[in-house]
Amino acid sequence: MPTASNTIVAPAPAIGGASNGASSSSDRLPLELDAGLLLSVDPNPLDSDLVPSSEPSTSTTTALDEHLLSRIQQATQVLFNAVFSLPVTRNPDHGPIVTLPPPLLGLPREKPMPKPKPLTKWEKFARTKGINKRRRDKMEYDDDQQEWVARWGYKGANKKEEEQWLHPVKANADDDYSPARAAKRARKDRKLKNEGQRLRNLQRAAATSASGGSSEAKGSSSGNGLGGRAGLSSRGKDSSSRDKPSSRGKPSGRGKPAGRR
Repeated sequence: MPTASNTIVAPAPAIGGASNGASSSSDRLPLELDAGLLLSVDPNPLDSDLVPSSEPSTSTTTALDEHLLSRIQQATQVLFNAVFSLPVTRNPDHGPIVTLPPPLLGLPREKPMPKPKPLTKWEKFARTKGINKRRRDKMEYDDDQQEWVARWGYKGANKKEEEQWLHPVKANADDDYSPARAAKRARKDRKLKNEGQRLRNLQRAAATSASGGSSEAKGSSSGNGLGGRAGLSSRGKDSSSRDKPSSRGKPSGRGKPAGRR
């Protein structure tokens, strides 16, 4: 319930039907409005003569419904009078638009706060070493061309070694060695390595977020009958295989019975 200190207070509308027990407008509490939430609160209690004390009759129910509808209509009218008293801007496509003020009533969140994202392997290393994260620029200056070029992508600086017209070749290099192909292969390998690191970071983050639920699932499955029987059957199978004598690696008996010499 909004308090009077942070709520727009509007005069209470006059409710007709004083003969039915309704109080006069001077005795009624003012409405509490929150234009930011389009909220109108009527703190006045219902008229005692309209509230049935026992099994309601049709006439009593009809009178109560009409009374509630009248109060709702008047409270809504007061709310929209306050809304249309706010500054209005004209839009050629949508007509008059009213900018609502910030809400005065603090509502709780519908969903819990999101959990912090797990750190990647590099972020953990950078935190331990005190390395500050700095985003690399997409452009870099090429001293040979005397202009700014893209770091990656079309005609990127990472392809400069592949596309240059002259390549130094070592004296002991193979006859079919191509520096351009070697540079391209190295660039592809770096790309695959980075993609592998990204996928491993995603797997590590998924395992970290699911560790709580998986531990509970393991505990519950160990107590179930199926899990217990599966564990017993696997253990029994292993023990039976260990108890069976194995003839591998043993010398043959040369046809003699075990108890005879």
